[in-house]
Amino acid sequence: MVHGKGDFDLEGLPYLAEDTPAAAVPRLRAVAALSEASAALHADHAARLATLLEGGPASAGRWRSALRALLRRLRAHHPRARLRRVLREEGIAATCRKSLRLLRNLARHGWNHAALRLGHARLRLQPRPGFVSHAITPAPPPPVLLPPPGPTTAHPPARLFGTRVLIVAELSLPQCAKYRVWQKREQLASLGIACEVRDWTDHDAAREAMQLCARVIFYRVPGHRGVLALFDEARRLGLEAIWEVDDLIFDAGLYLADRDLSRLPPDIRRGALAGAALYARAWAAADRGIASTPALAALMQAHSPHPVDIVENALDLDTLAAAEHLLARRRTRPGRHGMQIFYGAGSRTHDGDVAIAADALATILARHNRASLRIVGEVALPACLDPFADRIERLPPVDYHAYLALLADADINLAPLEDTPFNQAKSNIKFVEAGILAIPSVCSAAANFASAITDGVDGCLPRDTPSWIDALDRLVADPALRARMGEAARASVLDRYAPARIAATRIAPLFAAPPATGRRTRLRVLAVHPTLLSPDAGPLDAATRQALLELGTDGEIELAAFTAADLPDAAPYALRRLTDRAWPVIVLRPPPRSRPDPVLALDDPACAARFAELLDALRPGAVWLLGLHGLGAGLARACLARDIPYLVDLADGWWRPASPMPNPTLAARVIAGALHHATALVAPDEPTRAAAIAAGAPPDRTTIRTDDPAFLRGTLDRILPPRPDTPGPTLGIAAAVLLDAAGRLVLVRKRGTDLFMQPGGKIAPGETAPQALLRELGEELGLMLSPADLTPLGRFTAPAAHEPGWQIRAELFLARTDAEPAPHAEIDSVIAVTADQAATLPLAALTELHVLPLMRDLPPRTDR
Repeated sequence: MVHGKGDFDLEGLPYLAEDTPAAAVPRLRAVAALSEASAALHADHAARLATLLEGGPASAGRWRSALRALLRRLRAHHPRARLRRVLREEGIAATCRKSLRLLRNLARHGWNHAALRLGHARLRLQPRPGFVSHAITPAPPPPVLLPPPGPTTAHPPARLFGTRVLIVAELSLPQCAKYRVWQKREQLASLGIACEVRDWTDHDAAREAMQLCARVIFYRVPGHRGVLALFDEARRLGLEAIWEVDDLIFDAGLYLADRDLSRLPPDIRRGALAGAALYARAWAAADRGIASTPALAALMQAHSPHPVDIVENALDLDTLAAAEHLLARRRTRPGRHGMQIFYGAGSRTHDGDVAIAADALATILARHNRASLRIVGEVALPACLDPFADRIERLPPVDYHAYLALLADADINLAPLEDTPFNQAKSNIKFVEAGILAIPSVCSAAANFASAITDGVDGCLPRDTPSWIDALDRLVADPALRARMGEAARASVLDRYAPARIAATRIAPLFAAPPATGRRTRLRVLAVHPTLLSPDAGPLDAATRQALLELGTDGEIELAAFTAADLPDAAPYALRRLTDRAWPVIVLRPPPRSRPDPVLALDDPACAARFAELLDALRPGAVWLLGLHGLGAGLARACLARDIPYLVDLADGWWRPASPMPNPTLAARVIAGALHHATALVAPDEPTRAAAIAAGAPPDRTTIRTDDPAFLRGTLDRILPPRPDTPGPTLGIAAAVLLDAAGRLVLVRKRGTDLFMQPGGKIAPGETAPQALLRELGEELGLMLSPADLTPLGRFTAPAAHEPGWQIRAELFLARTDAEPAPHAEIDSVIAVTADQAATLPLAALTELHVLPLMRDLPPRTDR
């Protein structure tokens, strides 16, 4: 057993099991029979040899003689042909010779050195795939292109992916998701922070998204085994795992104190209590927490020492736009004789809350004949309200916009809360929703309401039945008081809970990047090769390897790698980020194929899409395409779409398909595009350069490299973009993902350009994004829409279509229209196309990079 150099075998010697070489002959014959047990046999005897060798110099003479005797016995007991086959297929003779060399050199190297080498080799024993004898061979050595493994802290996620956030969330509760998930994504976007959302029940999708983010928030997720595995993955990746909650659902003892829980059916009650233990388990697995109220934060910290931050439920652009529309309608409606009191129940656990105000409501309904009560949601009313059934309207639960519309018709909003730990931890969102509509609220004096309401000014905070009666009586009888208190409530919630304020005071301190220090950061280069992790790394030569190694240790360059490998327990096209390498390595699992597919080998859209996600997350300054076999030319297009310079190494030969293509003309066009747009190309020799130029490579950018590693480094230096000390200029615009009556995407083309793009334009000083977009839609297309017709989709950044070197920061809104858009002003033409049709057109970067992907996730139209 030896640890040789280069491509070596590591095999055990069967005679070691016996006291004499003669007794080993039957076992040698068994090995020569090439049985399936050969691998285990070799492993056993390799271990025996290592143990004996570690015994020290005293055994050297014994085993030198034994090795020589072995060769003599082999020749004596096997015919010449049989012996050749044994020696060739089992490698026994070679092993003997290597062992003899090792023994002869012991005096020079010392026994400790020999034992160390043998011990190292023993840790790497494994069968070599495809070797007919099943002999034990070492595991593949570390990848030749990568330096030795590095510490897992070498590449903190924040340095790789900046401020990117992933939210793994409970999305089955629409109202909770609105305030804790979609609202947070909007707040993050307003700060320029990318945010992805995944359903917690889709563990694979969540694990995928975790590979390319800097932080992960687990919102309202229970500690099931699959979720705890996601927490483990977060730790492996070095991510800060944040557990967020907006209800007291993690403490079974306090949960039982909520009397409404006892009113639920037994099976639901048991499920809620069992869930509390699971939520507590998830909270214990996190690194920090986010709560919706101070009271809830205190209860979380009583369960775990992790730090807890507070982010309140607040307003968002969707709520503001809907409220503007409803408020305008409310203020222009004709006067009415009746006076409506409103209560909304978000779940089935509010019977006790209604009971708090029931006696006061009965008194008010008896005292004021024109007063009525509207209740939305499932709630049981106390018997004291039965005499007024003809003035009590019961409505089933509705979606958020319908809920706001019903609330906007009310004159007084109610928010009674039973005094329990569960309710004390709840938010004051009922006050916020009514306040933005300028409707006065009468709320229980719980901590969450008391912290936001000044009693008698912008709301009422009764503490018992007489004070409930007094507050309601004054508001029912005095329209001026209702109007004054409603406007004060609106001003208060706009000041405290406006999107920009919450983003600046709550979100930015938690998720925004720290201020720049003025020091120029290292430029990131992404090296791409399909077999970087294999022992030979494909056809890369020594000069390329050396250039990569030098880049990996360059103080001015930060090197990362993208490659492919068979990942265990990963779906096709899954990504995994390795954390134990000296460079950041992102690995893609290629799909299993029963036979080669030349089309996908040349251009695989799914692979290109995953690579585009990586580019968006990693933001490299340049990409070095060392090889694209099996990855596809789509990777070059992804670089081009993001204006990332890329260098093509032509030695890989991916641009010369080995198999006939079904459509040679299209294949040639794909190859030519990838070569033509490269910032630089390097060929190993003149014939390769000539062939690449014939395939579409520009002659002036295609050079022949030398064996000097400095040549490739110099080439890379020439294509790297300058590192700006400050970000480039940015234009703020508002644009519409405008769908016609048939659900097609409406695109416009301005005069003097060939690119189709979204309708919209620049945001003027003093304008909000919705105001700017509504103005542009009227000026460009003659469409008269209202704020309620716009649904925010987020903020997106892309290269500007008409201003070279500029970026646009676009606020995108979904809008639908049944009217026929017509070109006005600078618009030359208007078209309506499907997403597939749009993909064939010359498109502005915003449309190609962001709008078309968004089209797949747009909700169906529901207003018909």
